Amino acid sequence: MIAVFYGDAVMSNGYGGAISPTSPKCLVPFITGKIKSMNIFKSVMEEVLVPIHPAGWPFIFLFWLITFVASYFWFPFLLPGSFLSLWCIYFFRNPKRVTPIGETLVVSPAD
Repeated sequence: MIAVFYGDAVMSNGYGGAISPTSPKCLVPFITGKIKSMNIFKSVMEEVLVPIHPAGWPFIFLFWLITFVASYFWFPFLLPGSFLSLWCIYFFRNPKRVTPIGETLVVSPAD
């Protein structure tokens, strides 16, 4: 993995170390042709469509139920009710988290 920061002209080797743009390591992907292309669909699936925590399903169901019942009687509630229901889904997401390890780091249990 090579990340380029254009403003600083510094590249990362993917392991936390920086390499010079003129380093032979920097030219390896261009010589071998092993450059990973970015797949937007895969990125969206991994970052946006994450699993929902099991404790959130009753709340999500309740939000959608209230949205549909209230919209049946008063249709303008469909838009704000849908936004609130989508927010409820976002609130109960359960993505894979990677905890950084280091002696000088303070790690919080929240996002």
